[in-house]
Amino acid sequence: MQPNADLMRSIGMQTLRNILVVEDECLIAMDLEMKLSAAGFSVIGPASHVASSLSLIQSHKIDVALLDVDLGQGENSLPIAAELTRRGIPILFHTGRRAFTDLLTQFAGARQIYKPADFCKLKGHLEALLAEAAETSQSRVD
Repeated sequence: MQPNADLMRSIGMQTLRNILVVEDECLIAMDLEMKLSAAGFSVIGPASHVASSLSLIQSHKIDVALLDVDLGQGENSLPIAAELTRRGIPILFHTGRRAFTDLLTQFAGARQIYKPADFCKLKGHLEALLAEAAETSQSRVD
């Protein structure tokens, strides 16, 4: 059960940020879920397939996404990234494959980090993406 956002703000706590995690390697997914939860994220997923990921996007509010590129069994996360981009949700690609260097040109505003990634660097990228999204959102209000 997540704490009430108004209560959290009233006692000076930051509202949990919802992160979609898409990762097909079970141990990596569990490690990310544990570390992200400890860092103050509310983890949506982890999902390991395109269909389940798209379903989670439909049914949850997502603030940022962490996507493995190669999901195995012939799937990749590019359809997921396309839907997230359509919705204006920032993306951090987390991949071990250097062959996907054009991702950042395909998905404007996305970032990429290679596996194995230092968690502090990964978290820094996520926080930067969230800050950029908040800035963009604020500039639309002004």
